[in-house]
Amino acid sequence: MAALTALQGLRDKGQIQPGQKVLIQGASGGVGTFAVQIAKSFGAEVTAVCSTRNVDMARSIGADQVIDYTQEDFTRNGQRYNLILAVNGYHPIFAYRRALRPKGVYVMVGASKAHLYRALLQAMLLGQ
Repeated sequence: MAALTALQGLRDKGQIQPGQKVLIQGASGGVGTFAVQIAKSFGAEVTAVCSTRNVDMARSIGADQVIDYTQEDFTRNGQRYNLILAVNGYHPIFAYRRALRPKGVYVMVGASKAHLYRALLQAMLLGQ
């Protein structure tokens, strides 16, 4: 189920393409570990976001870059991505938008009810 969720998020919803810069938030969980590997198999440049204890694991499964979210906020570091797959993402949608390239795609996989409702409201305000 985790692999299928990652595949659907990246391929079907995210329209992943070779050479794209892809960020996987939650890269050390079930969906995230599959997402890193699937994105690499599609020829993407993959940035994994995880905690300190999972940095080495994320590198070992193929991430090109790894961001330790306890040390750095990827939404504020100036990097821009073609596709962000946020597994149980916790940033506001406006923060994700800062990290997207023009015409970039944000795919949310799992969230609390409050985060889901907030994301839906913000998406409506943005006309997305």
